[in-house]
Amino acid sequence: MLGDVYAFDGDYLYGRLHKITEGWRRDVPDYSVMEGGGIHLIDLMLWLCGERPARATTLGTNISTRATQFSHDDFMAATFEFPSGIIGRITANFGCVHRHHHVIRVFGTKATFIYDDAGPRLHTTRDETTRAIPVDEETLPNHKGALIPDFVRAVAEGEDASLPAQREFDLVSVTAAADQSLRERQPIEIEYV
Repeated sequence: MLGDVYAFDGDYLYGRLHKITEGWRRDVPDYSVMEGGGIHLIDLMLWLCGERPARATTLGTNISTRATQFSHDDFMAATFEFPSGIIGRITANFGCVHRHHHVIRVFGTKATFIYDDAGPRLHTTRDETTRAIPVDEETLPNHKGALIPDFVRAVAEGEDASLPAQREFDLVSVTAAADQSLRERQPIEIEYV
C-alpha cells in the first residue's frame, strides 16, 4: 500500500524528566536514552523495514538536564543507512515537554503513514486539498501489561516464531552502534553479532 518505503522516522517522546533526574537512571554509569527508550522505535523500524541498517550516525545533547545531577545526554538523534537506500531516523527525547508518546512516520512512494497525537492516518495523495485518511485501528492494548502473558507463554512453549533470537541480537547491535557513534562523534559501520 505504501509502495517502496524509503524513510522511517520514529520519535520516542519520554516526557518524564523527573525519572532521569531523580530516579535510578540518574545513577547508572553511561546511561543511554537510546537504550532506555529509543530502542523500542529501532525495533519497530527493523521490523517494518525488513532489513538491517549498515551504518549509524548519532548526535546528542543534555540541554534539558544540564543543571541537574543527570550527567548523560537526555536527547539523542540517530540516522541509519540501509543497504536498499532506506534512511531511518530515530530520536530518544527524554527532556521533552510532552506526554509520554511514540511518533512514527513511514514514507513510501505511494503513501505515507503517520501516527502521532492526532492518531494513525494515511496520506495517499500529494493533493494539498485532500486530507489524510484516518486509520481506524486500536493503537494501544487495554493496559500496559496486556501483551506480557501471551508473550511469556509463547516463548516458554516455543510457539513464537515471530521473535527469533537473531532479531533481538540485531536490535542490540543497531542500538549499540548508535551509542558508539555518539561516543566517537562519527558514523559507525554496524557490526552484527
